[in-house]
Amino acid sequence: MKIKLYADNRPNKQGLFPVRVSVSFMGRRLLTSLGVAMTKPEFAALNGEYGGRGFHRKDCHPKQKELLRLLHNIDDRLEWEAQKVVRGEIKAVDVSLTEVVNECKGKPSKSQEKPKMFKETWLEFVRKEAKQKDYSEGTIGQLNSTMHVIDEYDPHLTLSDMATSDWMRRFVDYNVGRGLNNQSVRVLYVRAHWFLIWCFRQGYCDSDFDRYRLELKSVDTKEKLVVFLTMDEIQSIQQLELDGTIAIARDFFLFQCFTGLRCSDVQRLHKTDIQNGCIHIVTQKTGASLDNKLNKFALAIVEKYADYPTATLFPPIHGTVLNRYLRDIGKMAGIDEPVRKVDYRNHRREEIVVPKWQLLTSHVGRKSFVVNSLDMGLTATQVIGYTGHSSIRAMQPYISISQKKKDAAMDVWDNVDSASTNKNDVNELNAQIEALKRRVEELNKAGGVD
Repeated sequence: MKIKLYADNRPNKQGLFPVRVSVSFMGRRLLTSLGVAMTKPEFAALNGEYGGRGFHRKDCHPKQKELLRLLHNIDDRLEWEAQKVVRGEIKAVDVSLTEVVNECKGKPSKSQEKPKMFKETWLEFVRKEAKQKDYSEGTIGQLNSTMHVIDEYDPHLTLSDMATSDWMRRFVDYNVGRGLNNQSVRVLYVRAHWFLIWCFRQGYCDSDFDRYRLELKSVDTKEKLVVFLTMDEIQSIQQLELDGTIAIARDFFLFQCFTGLRCSDVQRLHKTDIQNGCIHIVTQKTGASLDNKLNKFALAIVEKYADYPTATLFPPIHGTVLNRYLRDIGKMAGIDEPVRKVDYRNHRREEIVVPKWQLLTSHVGRKSFVVNSLDMGLTATQVIGYTGHSSIRAMQPYISISQKKKDAAMDVWDNVDSASTNKNDVNELNAQIEALKRRVEELNKAGGVD
């Protein structure tokens, strides 16, 4: 049995560091909150006194004696449970570390508490996280979609049942079994794990779920499909005669193609954010500040919507509706180049070919801006300044498919007439050296050189 104390690396809003306690018992481990936050010196004093090391009395937290008493109570209780296991009265797996810690804290046991249900806790999670981190409508929609998948799989799910490695394994197997590709399964797993991490930090559940490791093959970088439109394909969309909401969807997408902005940022873009031919915004996803000059194509769209009776540049349009319209627009524009798409379902590799219009989404506009900008000669660093990507590494997939840059690099070979050219150049150089040597000898015989 072992108890260790940890202070979070990140302080809370008051600048204090939440304290966590790690409890190890016969091969099992529980990491839970101690229910208090303190300064670094206060934590050092608590950890020092509990571990029997030196500490400064002046740094002690006001509740240090109370916290020490709690830690010793947990230690004593675990020792008592260990003796019962040794005597054969119970099995080690029957000892609930959470129950032991909660009872020492004076909390009622789970058998006395009303169990937390998954669905109501998920809604709390979405509500609080969306408010704190200003999630877009699209992100909230994706989280709610995941909630419905989990609820459909296990309609009466409690949080304590969900927060286990066994449940995570069964949930992954369920989604593999219903035919989802590995990327879709991974997305659902990541969102469920994200939710449980939040619950753990709230003190709502144990951390057993974190023992599960997802092992599904993913499409590697070389096979990963990056869908973008060429300038000719963008022009074919420009030339469509459309009206109504589908025309707004077309212009929204073209604005992305000409600026590289994410869908969430275009949705929030106000007319007042555009001044003197430049946009000034802070991106919703990363908080990056962008101060970008607009090109003539983007400015033409801004001018088209200048008189619309909305504060935002474009009238509101939901992401799902936008994507549905984009596929219709792509089909009308004849963007039907066959595209090879690789997927994995469990351990089986699948390869399908579809017309490009079937893969159009709002994010394709952003990708098209990046690839076309690189093709036009902008550096990756310059493009990042426009898009707000986090790093050059995030740009690597686009750099690798910039076809014009590849072609320009290959043009170096076109400057070589044949493989024998290098040999001819060497022979000519050797002849010049021999002629120079003879000239020096002649000058020496004639009276030397200066």
